[in-house]
Amino acid sequence: MDGAPNPGLLMGMAKRDLELSEGSFSTLPNHLREAVEYQLATEADDDTASYVAIQLGDFIRAGNKDAVGLLEALVAANKERAKIILAELLAKGDGIEQDCRRSIELLGSAADSGSVRAMLMLCDHYDGRRDPADTDPEKALHCLRRAADLGNETGAECLADRLVNGRCAEQCTPEEVAEIERLYQASHYTSNSYYKLAMLHSQGKQSTDYAGEEYREAVAWLRKGKRRHEGGGKKCAEQLVAWGLDGLNRKAAPKSNEAKWAWVILPFTIVIWAVIGSGLLAVANAINAVTIPIILAIAVIMAVVSFFKRKR
Repeated sequence: MDGAPNPGLLMGMAKRDLELSEGSFSTLPNHLREAVEYQLATEADDDTASYVAIQLGDFIRAGNKDAVGLLEALVAANKERAKIILAELLAKGDGIEQDCRRSIELLGSAADSGSVRAMLMLCDHYDGRRDPADTDPEKALHCLRRAADLGNETGAECLADRLVNGRCAEQCTPEEVAEIERLYQASHYTSNSYYKLAMLHSQGKQSTDYAGEEYREAVAWLRKGKRRHEGGGKKCAEQLVAWGLDGLNRKAAPKSNEAKWAWVILPFTIVIWAVIGSGLLAVANAINAVTIPIILAIAVIMAVVSFFKRKR
């Protein structure tokens, strides 16, 4: 966009200003003020707006009070990252007076605008990590579900973990199992998620009933997890070895239909080639039986003719 500040240059300049003016933060650098004015004049909520909010947050932590008003102005302009930065500062009282209630309000507003980061931060809050008095499992689960629905891998895995809640597949409804499998597969750490799916179906116990549906499901997830990432599926590979299904203890694979047919066809193939070989050998012997006497007769005749020629 024409006239927009360069984000990388802005970060470098703000960092330099922090280093040079440490201990004296009565004023903000002009270029940062100009960047804020530009953001207030545009409705765009892009990377540049995020960089401006981050730099204002750094100045606030360093003790610059002027930066607070500018960050508040960006929040009023509905800049998502500005809301999150201010919420973090208010929650910790970092360079600004602590206000946990307003912090939650800002995160809620950012989450309503579609910020996955705000949803995950709200989940942490309702898990009681900030204030045990605000613990609310239902709200935490709701935040995770919103993040997972937007395609966030961390939210998907955390939500699946909560839905499992120590249960095995037999203790869940088919609908719950289907949702848990979908969420774990959407997770970024897929090999670990496949291991969790295997444990869901087996509870880590090896079954002696190889026809058991749940055990087959567990083995299938372990094999998928092992193949998913080279080295990343270590836990899946180790579990397969522990169950005697891989490595040195790999059970003999069942013979395929092609292998079975090969053993049936092999004897017939040998017989056919034996018959063909015998026929070819007989033909060769027959040719030799006629050819050798003829050659001997010709040799005798030529010797006799040569003898009589010399007599003359």
